[in-house]
Amino acid sequence: MARLIDSCSKDGQQGLRDRAIVLVLLRLGLRAGDIAIMRPTDIDWQEGTLLVRGKGRKDVRLPLPQD
Repeated sequence: MARLIDSCSKDGQQGLRDRAIVLVLLRLGLRAGDIAIMRPTDIDWQEGTLLVRGKGRKDVRLPLPQD
């Protein structure tokens, strides 16, 4: 798992985005489809949570990984 995270570039916006996606996939156990439908407004930076829209219109708020 650490090798996968470390394989993402930490330079530039695309590398940071890729690293964030991999971290959310691994830490929260989300599916690629869950991430594909996310919007920037789904992130609550003050509360440190992420809104995930699940199947059957069930929304859940998950904690953002600190890294």
